[in-house]
Amino acid sequence: MIEKRLAKEIERRLRDDDDVQILKWFEQQIISARSVRAAMTRGVAEEYDQLSDLTFSRVVEWLIPRFWADSTDAKRARRVVACLRQAYILSVLPEPWLDEPRCSSSYAPSGVFPDGTGLRSVATVAYWAYFMNAKGGMSAEQELKNLSMLSRWTSAASFMQAFAGLETHSLLFTKEGTRFDLLADLTQAMALTHIYDGYERRPYDERPDMTPEMVGDVQNIVRQLIRVRATSVSQARELYAFHLGSWIKSTASKVSKSHYNHFLTLYREHQTRLVYNYFSGLLSWTMPSREEALSSEEAHFPVTENTPRTRADGTPYARLQLIWMEEQFVRRLMYLLINQHAADTSQEQDAVILGLRGPQFILSVSEDTFQRLYDQALEETAARVATEQGYDYAWRAGCAAMVTMHDVCSLLAGPKADDDS
Repeated sequence: MIEKRLAKEIERRLRDDDDVQILKWFEQQIISARSVRAAMTRGVAEEYDQLSDLTFSRVVEWLIPRFWADSTDAKRARRVVACLRQAYILSVLPEPWLDEPRCSSSYAPSGVFPDGTGLRSVATVAYWAYFMNAKGGMSAEQELKNLSMLSRWTSAASFMQAFAGLETHSLLFTKEGTRFDLLADLTQAMALTHIYDGYERRPYDERPDMTPEMVGDVQNIVRQLIRVRATSVSQARELYAFHLGSWIKSTASKVSKSHYNHFLTLYREHQTRLVYNYFSGLLSWTMPSREEALSSEEAHFPVTENTPRTRADGTPYARLQLIWMEEQFVRRLMYLLINQHAADTSQEQDAVILGLRGPQFILSVSEDTFQRLYDQALEETAARVATEQGYDYAWRAGCAAMVTMHDVCSLLAGPKADDDS
């Protein structure tokens, strides 16, 4: 996959000892990414979303030597590259919160994240490097604001950093014996608390990726956390970690089930359109007509959307999810079709793949076999992608919960903190 190859290339480049060459490569990648016109994969769509963010200009000015006061500043180059290397490490899946993911539901296989959550683009690494460089000079509020923005693209790492930030800055963790009776004032505090979207403070219902469902889930975990009673800071940390870990898994499971059923419904309803878009000319049996497949609409991606979008429309989070599902589903279905054709014709898989490049290639599968493989690919892919997206949702909601906890504690602990000083 493109994203996996890019991740390996980023890792290889960061092992280079020449800081200047590393920064030149990052500059070239960012410039070439800006020139891409079509969002054909989730990685490309996500990177476009990042590069279009208003804050990315500050990242570029910090990262690329041509924008420095002294473009030959070797010490600065060394510091920037060190931050890039540190940022890349954040692609590792946070073991304390997921460990080896195993879902009790029969539809969800184990090992959904064999390669970790992964930093899928140069822009993501650059964003995190910029954040790690600036983190030391940020207030707790600014740090959580930035993590809330980053959670859109790297939810697991953002959540872990947000929890670590809460441990570092909140009186719940930093002052022995500090206990707050938060329950009595929770409703009022929630009404005053806002979540960051990357630029400014906005209420829950004005933040585009904060759905009513997520607001409810955030409030649920905050209520659980503020009920924690401990006799020491160390015990409080253990209890918070336990409650958060359990909540992450249960929330991910709930969302995964919903996404799984949604994906099955979508791609069964739009099967004709998908077959026409991706397999036209490859099948031996009669294909649906263009009118049947598209209802007089132009082909577009993803096929489940009734209205094609342009790059100017942006990339809403829900659309990124559909792009990822469709990309993975089509890949899986094509893999099964190639294997079936190889078995039917006694060919090697590589020979079939080579034959696909020819203009007259036709897959051997019958319509009934195609339907069986379609259903198999859909169920397998929906299970894996839904589970992945369930955890992604839970981590993003967890990050929002950390912001909320910080704001609630700041609001309600203020008078007590003044009395103690």
